[in-house]
Amino acid sequence: MMNSPSRLKNLGWLVLLWCGGVTSLFILAYIIRIFMTMAGLKS
Repeated sequence: MMNSPSRLKNLGWLVLLWCGGVTSLFILAYIIRIFMTMAGLKS
């Protein structure tokens, strides 16, 4: 009974999802900062 490959696959998917979430959060914060700067420059 070797269930480590499926466990490893699940862990890989978790890491992939986590990395994707963190990256999207950073991109979102960066875009918001750019919009704030643009709004500040306009007004």
